[in-house]
Amino acid sequence: MRLAAGEAAPEARIPITQQSIDLPFNSEGTTKGALDAEGKREELRGAMRRERRKGIKEANFLRGM
Repeated sequence: MRLAAGEAAPEARIPITQQSIDLPFNSEGTTKGALDAEGKREELRGAMRRERRKGIKEANFLRGM
């Protein structure tokens, strides 16, 4: 339907834990830049932790079957 209307197909959303990106850093040399970079690193750290926990829970569940 979207293609018929001339709209582009939506891009697939790739989880941040599977993306090949460099970790953000304070390229501006300011306090605001440092806080922004820290926030992005914290977001990535939390996503990686959730993914690891999910894998552990799944492995434990399958082992218990």
